[in-house]
Amino acid sequence: MKQDFTIWRNQILQNPWDISPLKFGISQDEVIEIFGNPDAVSTMRSDGKPLILKYRDIELHFDRKAPHGLYLVYSDDEIELSITAEHEETLQPITNTEPVDNEFFLRDGAVYFSGLYENGLLKGVSPKYFCCWHYWGKSSTACFLGGIRLRGADPASFRVLNYAYAMDKTAVYTTSGRIPDADLAAFQVLDKGQNDSGAPQGYAKDSRQVYFHNGDGKVKIIKGADWDSFTVYTPMDAAPLANHLARDKEHFYQNDEVIEETLWRERLHELIQEQ
Repeated sequence: MKQDFTIWRNQILQNPWDISPLKFGISQDEVIEIFGNPDAVSTMRSDGKPLILKYRDIELHFDRKAPHGLYLVYSDDEIELSITAEHEETLQPITNTEPVDNEFFLRDGAVYFSGLYENGLLKGVSPKYFCCWHYWGKSSTACFLGGIRLRGADPASFRVLNYAYAMDKTAVYTTSGRIPDADLAAFQVLDKGQNDSGAPQGYAKDSRQVYFHNGDGKVKIIKGADWDSFTVYTPMDAAPLANHLARDKEHFYQNDEVIEETLWRERLHELIQEQ
């Protein structure tokens, strides 16, 4: 198998634009032994190993269920795979003393939140133990989304993932409410969680579902999305996007909708040209 794969490797490196999806009974360690270290890897992992390796324009996908066996190979001469880093924001001690829209600030020894129409006092909250990141915050006894206390949230385990999502040991929180029945151990965000207007928006997934927060209403489960191969295609260092583009092994997505591959590629090409 290694010899056959080496021959195939040499062929595709000469012509990486014409590759049909293939399945191989070969482990990830064996692939790396042949190819060398990859140019990039996905943040999707199983037992600590990434599920996608990228060599030039070639993506190698591995099966989570079968000892990291290689199951899908394809390439694209136009698209640069986006590798979204594991994302988490750090809550910092509050220091702001002037109101800034949608952020916490200090005044007269108390913590306030600067809302759209008025500044709201966080009753019973001591600035000494208050930490925040934009509109997410926590004290020693409670967690907050802006001026709203998140009922039942655990401050000790509470952490902010991005603009749209936060979580603790009991639940995933969004600016539109909790995500019911999320797999907390596998939950991860896949982008910055914000669009170009500053509104919370973005993809996340766990071991069962792919989610999209559209900034208005409840977080939507994308029907039929393959969570195992789902990847967000966002150019490196891109500004927050108005439209999020992603794909899995069978479909192409703009935000929470499936679109035609041709249209998806046109929009991704436009996005890349803007960088």
